[in-house]
Amino acid sequence: MMDIWEKYQKLFDTLEKSPLIKDVKVLTKQVNEDITLQQLLAEYRLNPSMSLKEKIYAYPLYQQYKKLETELNILIFQINFKWKRIRGVEDENCKW
Repeated sequence: MMDIWEKYQKLFDTLEKSPLIKDVKVLTKQVNEDITLQQLLAEYRLNPSMSLKEKIYAYPLYQQYKKLETELNILIFQINFKWKRIRGVEDENCKW
């Protein structure tokens, strides 16, 4: 059991040092500190509209964030897929 824990730790340490995770952390901080973007998001939460949504999606910082978020989700999917294969659990819907 300790071997598995050590491998988890190694995986998490590797992920923590990866450029993707570092970029996500930096960009998340920038998004949280961007007053204009935060105002747009807050306004959209209160009064969702297509024009506000378009403004948010056109915001360059938001576009960067969504791109990294997608890359992170793909990484998580890949990790989960490999973990299932290691455990011998096959997903009949996945064609990889």
